[in-house]
Amino acid sequence: MLVGFTIAWLCVYVPLETFASIAGAGLVTFGYFIDVVGMVLMAAGVASARRNPPSYVVLAAGWAWTSANFWRGTMERYWAVEQGRSLQFGPNELVVGPVLTGLAVAALAATLWKGRRQAP
Repeated sequence: MLVGFTIAWLCVYVPLETFASIAGAGLVTFGYFIDVVGMVLMAAGVASARRNPPSYVVLAAGWAWTSANFWRGTMERYWAVEQGRSLQFGPNELVVGPVLTGLAVAALAATLWKGRRQAP
């Protein structure tokens, strides 16, 4: 289930983040590079978790990276609003950001739990 959730997450996250980056500052930015690192770690983690025996170390790293990145992005949105700036996709970002951050942190916790249970 965790691997399937990660695959579904990537199927939504990769195109949406790519579109948002193209619409914003572009793909050749530090912010998009940070996203790509998380995406690659998660994809490599899916491959590791599907091996026999499965390893959840890289998947945990991918979820940890993504959780931290989403946390940073959520806080940046709140700081921008506090300073009177508008958000690229409107005030809904103040709801969607924390929800996605919470899901990423929950997936990290699940990955760590699954890895702990699989340890020899």
